[in-house]
This record gives sequence, structure tokens and C-alpha cells, in this order.
Amino acid sequence: RRTVIENIGSETLILRSIYALQLDLPEHDYDLITLNGAQLRERHPISRPLEQGIIINETRKGASSSESNPAIFLKHRGNDECYMTNLIYSGSHREVAEVNQFGKTHILTGINDSTFEAELEPASAFESPEAIMLYSQFGLNDLKNKMHYFVREHIQRGVWKNRLRPVSCNTWEALHFNFYEHGIIKQIKEAAELGFEIFVLDDGW
Repeated sequence: RRTVIENIGSETLILRSIYALQLDLPEHDYDLITLNGAQLRERHPISRPLEQGIIINETRKGASSSESNPAIFLKHRGNDECYMTNLIYSGSHREVAEVNQFGKTHILTGINDSTFEAELEPASAFESPEAIMLYSQFGLNDLKNKMHYFVREHIQRGVWKNRLRPVSCNTWEALHFNFYEHGIIKQIKEAAELGFEIFVLDDGW
């Protein structure tokens, strides 16, 4: 799903909020699972029961990073039914899960509007990032397999789409920011002897 806002008027508009996907469910008997963490502890699942009120999963730092992944899961507490939404976007994002006074669940995912503003000239448009939604009645493992299939078939592209990737050696853990010619050349030679096929110069982020 995606949202396109078109300015069909004659004046410039300022767009301050846009979401890609909305999902409404007739009940709230779900646990909300988010993938949070830190460097070297990426995508650590955190589960919270949905109840009346709002839960927000977001980042405002300009990158989804390892701290706040733009994917959320709803796992039914009484059976194996589950949903997943994932915004295909690496910037500041926001996912909102709200249960209203009638026990119904409302889900939004999109660009974080606290750091967003777009100017739309007449006859111009703004398109949100795309979001995907997956469903399974057979549990989170089946949902995971469906997500892997989706990425392989619809996200991956180019000459490596259906081929084994080369084995790569990354400098980060060995050198961090301490780049110097002697150390890099030494690491390249040792990596080649071990059978690595690609050498990546990584200065962190």
C-alpha cells in the first residue's frame, strides 16, 4: 500500500503528515511485537498486549537503524493468527497501534510526521513509501517465511537476485575507524587465504 497526495489546486500546499497503510481490525486480542535494539543487538523482539490506548513505534533520528525497525507484528493471544506490516523505508518512521473504546484496533504506518514537511506546488504530487502487509493463520514462523519470499521475489533485484552472494570480509570489527594501509593490506591477504571473495572497507556508519 502507498498514498499519493496530488495538489490539484492553484496554490502551493504544505504537507505535514502522510501514512502509507491503514488497517482496522474488529477486535484487540493481540500482542504487539516490535523489533528494537542497538548495535550488535539488532531486532530484539519486544511484546506488549494491546489494550485501550495507543502504542507508538517510531524513530525521529533520520534512519530506522538497529534501534527501531519499521516492522510491527500482531499475534493473536488465542490462536496462531498474526499480521505484519513493514514500511519499506529507511528514514524516520512511525507505526501507531490504537485500541478504541469499543475494543477495535486501528493501525497506521508511514513517515514520522514530527520531522516531516513537503511543499507541493500546483500540479505536483508526493508519494509515500510503500508498506507491505502480511497475514498468516499458522503463526509467526509462517509469517517469517512469507516475508522472506516477498523480499526474494519483489525487493531483491539485479544480477544477484537468484544467485549465491560472494563471501565478504568486512573491516569494521577488526579496524573500526583505525584505517591505515599496512593493516588493510594485511587483512586483505589473510582474508584471501581463508577464501573470502569480496573485501569491504567499512568505517562504521
